[in-house]
Amino acid sequence: MAHRFSIRKALSFALIEYKKWLLHTHMLILAILIVFIYNYAVAPLLNNAARMGAPLNALEPVVALANSGQILLILPLAFLALIADYPKKGADTFFALCRVGRVNWLAGQVALLFLMAVTFLSAIAAGCMLSVSGHCFWGGEWSDVATKFVSVFPEEYNSFAVQLLPENLYNQFCVRDAAFLSFALVFAHLFLLGLILLVFTLLKLKRAGFLVCGGLVSLAAALMSVHAPLQWLLPMAHSVLWIHYTEYFREPVFPVWASGAYFAAWIFILLAAGGHLVRRFDL
Repeated sequence: MAHRFSIRKALSFALIEYKKWLLHTHMLILAILIVFIYNYAVAPLLNNAARMGAPLNALEPVVALANSGQILLILPLAFLALIADYPKKGADTFFALCRVGRVNWLAGQVALLFLMAVTFLSAIAAGCMLSVSGHCFWGGEWSDVATKFVSVFPEEYNSFAVQLLPENLYNQFCVRDAAFLSFALVFAHLFLLGLILLVFTLLKLKRAGFLVCGGLVSLAAALMSVHAPLQWLLPMAHSVLWIHYTEYFREPVFPVWASGAYFAAWIFILLAAGGHLVRRFDL
């Protein structure tokens, strides 16, 4: 099996597998998830907008879902369910390795994971924005619903809908930066989980890989719920933008660039491990 790297072979393999993934019946999970997110996070924001008589920024529902602790517990688990058979390891794996080579097979799997994570998050973001299309505006400014709702309805200060867009976000970022950074950090988290599955599959411990991923998500959620400093050892905390800052002061609790470096380091380590293991992968 040739080990010469070929972008064409890797991408061709990735696109073939990506099309199979898109047409799989498990995509119903994504549709159900979008409906759940609308009812859980978008509808409360729309209700606040109706009470204020003001539109939302179209990006605010995306920011809200990417910074909700409850949703960020569900998103990784739903993504893991959608990629449950990633990477595929069956009778055709041997022929795929012979056809494209081990290195290109691995590169194709990484490209496939990238496409799946982007598609997953983009579909959810698009669903959120479409659901507020008649009650929103586009721009770089936060809506009055996000920034002034509490001043009009002070009794709602601790309500769930208000907490979806905390002061830690709109006092620190413009809405476009908040949406971009939130999307990028959540993407990095999902991509990292997928790479863990890939490495454990190459170790022939795929079930253990799922347990590790589920354990990382569950433990991180528990630590974040009590604001334990140990939360920064696990990837989920790094994927939540609002906890990087206090409500008012610009000085970060944990720098966003450091979270980017955290994800980059672990992704590099897992890619290097995958490159080492795939050369010794015994079918």
